[in-house]
Amino acid sequence: MKDLLLTDAGELEISNGDFVAGENYNQQQAMLLVAQEGEFKMTPTIGVGIGDLLLSEELLEYRHKIRDHFKRDNLKVKTLELYEIGKLKIESEPF
Repeated sequence: MKDLLLTDAGELEISNGDFVAGENYNQQQAMLLVAQEGEFKMTPTIGVGIGDLLLSEELLEYRHKIRDHFKRDNLKVKTLELYEIGKLKIESEPF
């Protein structure tokens, strides 16, 4: 999906005084994982809140939550490996 790109610091990327657009699948995945539900105004039900996993041990719950929230954002999860805290691998593609 083409969208506005962000820098590693989370700021809008600007080049020659203009916003930079491009493919943003990795950025989209990262934002879905980090965001809590309610943080996206237009889609308040999206957001995995992966940071909360540090206070939990429910890895199965988070695997289901990741698949569900990615699906809501039109991403098909091809590979999802989350079997211990701190080790996460996701491969996804648009539907």
